[in-house]
Amino acid sequence: MNAAVQETVHRFFHAVDRHDWTDVRACLDDEIAVDGVQVIPADEYVAARERGLDGVRLHHRCENHRVEVDGEHAECSCAALVLRTDERGRTFDTAARFTYGLTRSGNRWRIHRIARKVLWTRGAPLR
Repeated sequence: MNAAVQETVHRFFHAVDRHDWTDVRACLDDEIAVDGVQVIPADEYVAARERGLDGVRLHHRCENHRVEVDGEHAECSCAALVLRTDERGRTFDTAARFTYGLTRSGNRWRIHRIARKVLWTRGAPLR
């Protein structure tokens, strides 16, 4: 079960890196709590990521996963390094701790909460 939760988080990261917005949406519940500040429809979250990452190449590297499952709910946290570059060759990198809340829907886990704590950055934001 822990592996299935972790696989959902990996699928989400890979989909964002590939700009596969359909697959990103497939990883999400219908509403997403973002950084404990707001709850928004998943479609709105995906559209904002698509606009914000247009022209940006990404690579998420995540490790040191901790997964806790309680029935139909799970939490997965991981350390991540996010590498970004734009068409002009500028880079912006972030080390962060991500925490995801997931709910089981049938035989799949879907993300309903995303929280990020930035540890450090290198370079200037690309937007």
